[in-house]
Amino acid sequence: MYAVTAFAADAEYVTVTAYTLTKNETGGNSYPWIGALQAPVKIGDCAVSRDLYRKGWTQNKKIKIGNHICTINDLMPTRKKRWIDMVSPTKKEAFKFGKKRIIVTLMDDEVTSDTLYTENANEKENKQHKEETD
Repeated sequence: MYAVTAFAADAEYVTVTAYTLTKNETGGNSYPWIGALQAPVKIGDCAVSRDLYRKGWTQNKKIKIGNHICTINDLMPTRKKRWIDMVSPTKKEAFKFGKKRIIVTLMDDEVTSDTLYTENANEKENKQHKEETD
């Protein structure tokens, strides 16, 4: 028997890693905080492979990777396929994250970190209310 896994049309099964904004991890770039899309890159951003970029995973869109939300602001080298690289604050955290093959989701344009915070707060409040009334 084969197991069939279904996921949203805006989701992809990809390799996810993490990197830091240092010369040796950005191809020797003299300005590692400037990405291939010529925009400033910061913690909370991510780079996507060019095949994903061509599918519409473009600059400033948000990606949900497990419990993380990152903003596309950089591109991976052309040799990488179906790959996302998240910016990490330290090498230690990048190594701790490791390399994962997981399903990630491209989020709706309307979703922002404020929206996510509000949704999570509402869920928590609803759960507390339910517990109090039961």
